[in-house]
Amino acid sequence: MKTESQIIAQKKYYEKNKEKIKKYSKQYREANKDKISAQRKEYYLKKKDKIKECRDANKDKIKQYSKKYYEINKEKLKECRDANKDKINQYAKEYREANKDKLKEYKETNKDKLKEYDKKYREKNKEKISAQRKQYREANKEKIKEYYKNNKDKILTQQKQYREITKIK
Repeated sequence: MKTESQIIAQKKYYEKNKEKIKKYSKQYREANKDKISAQRKEYYLKKKDKIKECRDANKDKIKQYSKKYYEINKEKLKECRDANKDKINQYAKEYREANKDKLKEYKETNKDKLKEYDKKYREKNKEKISAQRKQYREANKEKIKEYYKNNKDKILTQQKQYREITKIK
């Protein structure tokens, strides 16, 4: 076990060489990306049951921690998402294409859950959604007029069907 003077000396060394250490660590991670990834997977596979057990036992703690972390780093996370918007969208697109079947199956098995989530989301973000719709309509007036013009019959039948469904009996 380290003595107090050793710990203090280590802290001083770290403070003095902080940038150097960060740079070296980053270079090491980049050079050994595959190796590190393989080690993580191997560790996870070995300790899979323990990890799951621990997560289940500490679900509430994890949620609280995640919530606090998000609150503390909200602005930072938003900046990061904004800066990497294209990357994130590209990754999401690739993921959706690679896992089409899984996503379709999930949607089919969890229809009620998804409907409930959508309903809650719409209620919670009513103003935001209406502002987005208004902005979209303003930006795409010509497209919308063109669509209505070309699909008049289709729109009228959809409106009739909607009125019949929502009709109070």
